Amino acid sequence: MFFRSQFPQIRERNLRTETEFEKQFPHLLGLFEKTTAGLIDKDEALDIAQRKFFKAQKEILESDKLDDATFEKSLEFSSRR
Repeated sequence: MFFRSQFPQIRERNLRTETEFEKQFPHLLGLFEKTTAGLIDKDEALDIAQRKFFKAQKEILESDKLDDATFEKSLEFSSRR
C-alpha cells in the first residue's frame, strides 16, 4: 500500500500499538481491524474489537440449537483469556 510505504514511522508506531493490544487484550486477538489509514486510534480500535467480541458471545448465548459451527465458536470464545 502506498501510504504505509511512504510513512515508516506510522507503520512502526502502529506495530507497537498492535503488540500492546496483544499483551493487554489477548481475548480480543483476531477481532481488531486489519487495515487502517494513518495512526491507530486506540479507543476506537478497542471499541470495535469489544463490540465484535460481545456480538459473537450474544450469538452463541441466543442460539436455539447447538450445531457444530456454534459449538466450535463457543469453544473458541470460552478459551480466550
